[in-house]
Amino acid sequence: MATAQEPDAAGTTWRPRPSDPVVRAEYTSQHWLAVVGERLGGADRHYSYRVLRAWLHTVRELLGVEDAAHLAGQLPEQLRGTFFEGWDPARVPAHFEPGEFTERFAREADVSADEVPTLAEATTTAVRGLCSPGHIDRLLELLPRRLSETLSGERARERTAPPLESRLRELEAAVETLTGAVSALAKGLERTPVDEPIGDRGTRAAREAHQILLARGRY
Repeated sequence: MATAQEPDAAGTTWRPRPSDPVVRAEYTSQHWLAVVGERLGGADRHYSYRVLRAWLHTVRELLGVEDAAHLAGQLPEQLRGTFFEGWDPARVPAHFEPGEFTERFAREADVSADEVPTLAEATTTAVRGLCSPGHIDRLLELLPRRLSETLSGERARERTAPPLESRLRELEAAVETLTGAVSALAKGLERTPVDEPIGDRGTRAAREAHQILLARGRY
């Protein structure tokens, strides 16, 4: 990319002029793409741009005019133009049917529908860090819960997290196992009339408790 330059005293050669607003705008846009690419696992600039554009376009359709303008104000100048490509303020906010958000995102980014949740969450994380603190989270609160959860990754985490009832059963089983092990250890250490050294009783009790934990897969 050619950098903005200024002529020397003779007017025949050009030197870089870092303060040029065009250079700054280009640099800021490239920085955004680099951050998005890093969140996408080191994706190249072209792929990062497609995914970011898909994120911007699908999110803006869910926002009213004023909220869309606020989001645009957070963007670098060049990406602001991308944001408003094809935007019709008379048709927002849109109300997507189930699956329509995923389809639109996949089509814009040229990816499969299965990839959308991961890409959407990664892009949200990147944009959140690039915008003013709290701005993206406030926008997500304006969206339907299902779409907000998709963008933030909460739906994916809910699908992979075990149900609460299952987790409670696992916790109860763990407590029961530990209780049995502690009980065996305590009984083994109790003083009895049997003339047996305390060290032998302790060793045997510890071994018994260990076997209980091994049998339940807790050790």
